[in-house]
Amino acid sequence: VLHAIAGAMDRYRAEWEKLIAQRHSDPAWTSEMLEAAQADLGAFVEEIARFRRGIQALECYETMREAFRLMNQTFVNASRYPSWRLFQIVYIVTQLPAIAAREYDDPAGQDDWDWVDVLWFPTGGGKTEAYLGLIVCTAFFDRLRGKRGGVTAWMRFPLRLLSLQQLQRLADIMAAAELLRRQTPGINGPTFDPFSVAYLVGSGNTPNRLTEYGASGRVSWLDRFRQNPQVMQRFLTIPRCPFCHQQTVKMDLEEASVRLVHRCTNPQCSEAATGGVLPIFVVDNEIYRYLPTVIAGTIDKVTAVGYERKFSHLFGAVTHRCPKHGYLSLGECTEKYAPCDVRPGDFIP
Repeated sequence: VLHAIAGAMDRYRAEWEKLIAQRHSDPAWTSEMLEAAQADLGAFVEEIARFRRGIQALECYETMREAFRLMNQTFVNASRYPSWRLFQIVYIVTQLPAIAAREYDDPAGQDDWDWVDVLWFPTGGGKTEAYLGLIVCTAFFDRLRGKRGGVTAWMRFPLRLLSLQQLQRLADIMAAAELLRRQTPGINGPTFDPFSVAYLVGSGNTPNRLTEYGASGRVSWLDRFRQNPQVMQRFLTIPRCPFCHQQTVKMDLEEASVRLVHRCTNPQCSEAATGGVLPIFVVDNEIYRYLPTVIAGTIDKVTAVGYERKFSHLFGAVTHRCPKHGYLSLGECTEKYAPCDVRPGDFIP
């Protein structure tokens, strides 16, 4: 199918070249118009070449091919996506050499690291599914090449463009990917973190942390939730369970792990066996210590890299894991003010 698409692109390129040749003798076409048409044709020729490099990556690298297969199966399982639209699959495949170059010494793919694509399509045309497809493919590729957890992608938006509907769509497709991951030998089992999502937007929308530093004198969110559990519901971000698709999600507090969790209360849900806790993180400090697979957040949060040491965790700068509170660095638990009673010698390398 992919080779057939490339062939169709070649035929369209030939028609384009023929049209430009004809227009050279057309007085209605100015030199500026001809130059613009030629420049657009050049960009299309480059796109064909990049698409073919993507096909080659699938043919050369078995791990990438398996990730691509699992991505397609994920979208089939999500059932709302009967097939890819042409621009979606071309976009996804053209990005694959750059993804494969993370694992393989592929100069062409490494050159693509400097390439930025803009998806320009009408609202409702499927842009979100195009980049979600690429994210799912990359998440599977990460796991297949030995990554057992950690961040794969960070979606950054201006706050006004980051809607709860987008978060629900992200959670739905990552839940479908997670169910497939659990069935896939080699990337399932207790040593692998589940695929998960995060909402990283700052204290104006969600808590930075549930505990307070030392004797700050401020009432912590943990204490507020203990005093009035209804306060937690204001942070409900994904109301429909991405696994059972029922409106049965509520916010809950897990004091042992110091977590504000989304919990599905449907007893028939696939997650009921583990208490209905969903792989969704909305508290900054939880995101730093559980490293969700995909982060959806606002552009401004990247400035935290300059003043928040734990921000480096998102880029893999962790050394151990606290059995109660998640990933850590520099020999101290990220929830040391909980307080954490786990001795450093019991941290998991």
